[in-house]
Amino acid sequence: MTDPTLNFRALCEELLTAFEIQLEEMSIDNRLCKRARAALATPPPEPPTSRITFNASPTEEIIRLDKEGFHYKGQFIADAGEAHRLMLVFLKQHAKAEPEPPTDQEIAAALQKGADQEFYATVEALTEYCDAGVELTDSDAREVLYELRRPHIVLDHWGNEKQ
Repeated sequence: MTDPTLNFRALCEELLTAFEIQLEEMSIDNRLCKRARAALATPPPEPPTSRITFNASPTEEIIRLDKEGFHYKGQFIADAGEAHRLMLVFLKQHAKAEPEPPTDQEIAAALQKGADQEFYATVEALTEYCDAGVELTDSDAREVLYELRRPHIVLDHWGNEKQ
């Protein structure tokens, strides 16, 4: 019985040999066969190593997991509990700290600061219009008053939702 795993290089070699014999008999120069022969002449790639490494820097290996087991700083660690402890130590030292979410007071302060800045910017723009002699219609005045009140409406609404 033949080996069920396919050896693709051997299969390609066999097919290529058969084609080359037929092409020679017909006096045909086949560039594709030459390319295939050159490809077969190159050694197959090395199989990938089955390991996982954790490095402190590109050149400093701290943890290596491979078929032999767990290695810490080049030393084999046979005890699973010790390996687990060392893995946690490494992860805690190298994990990025997640920022703390803002508190309700910080959010309220930021909203208030933004509201105050928007309020004063609107007052400044309104003052410039008035100083320039621009007359506002009633609808313009209502819109300006709404815009002046809008940040506080947002703050009031936000404050009521939180209670």
